[in-house]
Amino acid sequence: MAAYNDDFITGELFEAIFDDFESGEIDLNELYEDDKTESDAELFQCSKCSKKYKKKTSLVKHIQKKHQNRNENEIENEIPVPKPLERDIIGQRPAVDIKTSRAQAGSILKSTFLQLANDNLSNAFPPESSGGRANEAASKICSASANPANQETFDNFGTRLYDAMSDVIVSGSTKKLDSSMKYTMLQNFHQTQIDIELNKEFNHFYQSLGVNYSGKLLSANVKWTYFIKLCDILTPSQSANTVPEIDSSITKEEESTLRYVAGFIPFSLMKRYRRFKGEKFGLYVLCLQNWRANDDDIEGESLQDYTKAWTTTINRGGLFKVSDAVYSFFYKLECVVRQQLNIETVMADISVNLKKKLHLDISCSDSVKFAWEDIRYELFHIVTAKFINLRADSFVKF
Repeated sequence: MAAYNDDFITGELFEAIFDDFESGEIDLNELYEDDKTESDAELFQCSKCSKKYKKKTSLVKHIQKKHQNRNENEIENEIPVPKPLERDIIGQRPAVDIKTSRAQAGSILKSTFLQLANDNLSNAFPPESSGGRANEAASKICSASANPANQETFDNFGTRLYDAMSDVIVSGSTKKLDSSMKYTMLQNFHQTQIDIELNKEFNHFYQSLGVNYSGKLLSANVKWTYFIKLCDILTPSQSANTVPEIDSSITKEEESTLRYVAGFIPFSLMKRYRRFKGEKFGLYVLCLQNWRANDDDIEGESLQDYTKAWTTTINRGGLFKVSDAVYSFFYKLECVVRQQLNIETVMADISVNLKKKLHLDISCSDSVKFAWEDIRYELFHIVTAKFINLRADSFVKF
């Protein structure tokens, strides 16, 4: 690995970059914004730690997370607790046959009332309040569900709710974007909440069970809880067995093209940062200049000479030719990205922000981070974002 230490980047200058910005927080939302204006004067700066953000909303989130109602000692001594991964069941495409699951309509309705009756927050309401009356009615309905004579009543009304809520879930499945899918579903669910005929059927259901309740709170809670339960049933999470095997091998022609891309990225970033004022941007330019291959590297033989064929053919002078060590870093980036940029994976995870997912995968790759070694951490994320934007855009166009 001596090549990485000698050729990739060296010097106290770049250690200073790391020391100055080691505590910086990378905001992936900013990296993947459509950056049409690059003026440093448009940034929003935190008055406490001087961090800058392109969006005011990002600055507000930073202040709430790092500074609001907490002193510096609390921040330094804070131990982050990893949050469990939760599946967003609203806005997912149905993966189970709706007609097959329709037989569960009555049992879903029973479990809905049982959940509402045992809810700790509902039990805390005063008995004379609307919440207390709704909780009392839910408890009576749970007791009535234990009577076999009421089974047909639960099945019939459960089927009525099932048909209404399944139509809501299916309504968004034609949308390609996760945000559009979720918006359509919630919009149609709102129509069921204000459906006068459906609310009348709720009152008939209560009366058939001998429960005297005419409020709207319980009906609204039943609809929402039933909707969430049905979303979870109709859109189950994919198991590991459903993930297709992906061929991530790279052909010689693709490696040759990747060599050109590896040179274009530092050239593009240097051109960008030369327009900015500030010592940090000047250091970025010096850092990127060290990625250029020297004359000995260009004229000498190496095991990766076959990757230079396409670049040599199109070169008319002025191309940014990178060293083998820099090319190896981008090669490892490509190996990680190829696992996600394919039709099978994209269609399976259509609700996922693809660019952020790729960025996190690269950030967690030991081989990529080892190749990067002592390179500036913030610059690593900027280069990664540039590579992903190029790679993802070409994938979409293809």
